[in-house]
Amino acid sequence: MQRHYEIRELRAMPWIELIEVAFKYDIADYPYHDVSHITLMRRILLAQRVYFDREFEVEMRAFQAGVIRPVRVPSRELTGEMVHDLERVFYWGQNDFQPVAGRCSVSCGDVIRFDGNRFWVAPVGFEQLTEGELTR
Repeated sequence: MQRHYEIRELRAMPWIELIEVAFKYDIADYPYHDVSHITLMRRILLAQRVYFDREFEVEMRAFQAGVIRPVRVPSRELTGEMVHDLERVFYWGQNDFQPVAGRCSVSCGDVIRFDGNRFWVAPVGFEQLTEGELTR
């Protein structure tokens, strides 16, 4: 039997829990007065879904001759602060968290394409590449 959430509980939930509830439970199982709230919540979440994950491209220069590896980062982890967001791309580019068939994990020497710029993954941190810099 599914748990029924009160509207006040749903309004107080953190965003990620709200998403889980919205897609986990069947609307038909809710009492009539809750159905419109759940339906509206689902419509809002579906409209926002395109923003839930952001995909970045990483040039796998260190070990795979520059082939592109896509890395999806949950938008809730992106802050808009460049170094923090690059670190999140690096984190989610590890095969421990997001395996991609035929691709190794993002590592030092790879290049992250980020907001129209390219950043080399340095031994410590990231270095922005200029147009002329293709390899290190």
